[in-house]
Amino acid sequence: MEVQSVRELAAAISGLRQEKGWSQTALAEKAGVGREWIIHLEKAKPTVEIGLVLGTLKALGVRLSIEPQVPTKSEIDLNQILGASNPPARL
Repeated sequence: MEVQSVRELAAAISGLRQEKGWSQTALAEKAGVGREWIIHLEKAKPTVEIGLVLGTLKALGVRLSIEPQVPTKSEIDLNQILGASNPPARL
């Protein structure tokens, strides 16, 4: 699953919780947080702490991996093209 925003992460966590048949209270107990915090997380509130998010993902059995985005052939980096053909101006 690829997540590109806080809202997508919140929706993914909510969906995984529901797939497991867990209530918000059950997930909160497994993650060591309060039910209100799970509610805030699932609503993508900006006040949730990343450490607690990681603990919640662990409780759900989700491993987080970070991968660099590799540009596809259709992506063009104009800065790279322009920088290669035009040396910086000197003042």
